[in-house]
Amino acid sequence: MLLGFIIFLAFQSYDDARKGAEAEATIVAQQIQTAQFLPADAAKQLTGELVCYGRSVAGAEWDALDAGTLGDAINPWGAEMFRTIAKVNPQTATEQSAYDRWMDQTVDREQARNARVHSTEGIIPVPLWLALFVIWG
Repeated sequence: MLLGFIIFLAFQSYDDARKGAEAEATIVAQQIQTAQFLPADAAKQLTGELVCYGRSVAGAEWDALDAGTLGDAINPWGAEMFRTIAKVNPQTATEQSAYDRWMDQTVDREQARNARVHSTEGIIPVPLWLALFVIWG
């Protein structure tokens, strides 16, 4: 029964990480679309930063997750996008709407990233490891 519970936890963790990764990728694509309604300079810069963000996730972050060294580190491109969007001063209703939408999508992207990153940690809780050690030790 304990083995079944461990297998269930592993599949649940995998599913949570998969859902977080899918949501994060979808939101990044949506943010690229949203950026196109911001002022031209910001749109170009944010689009480039989103591409770099995606490459960072697919490269360095996945490697760090695999090695168990990512922890609570932020994606540096997320910080760059924050600096870029902080300089944007929307002038039209369309730009203001895109700006507001961008901020909402940023929150959603960060939540999806957290789901992806943190669902891979500690698949088996420490108390369960202790119980396994006592039972099989």
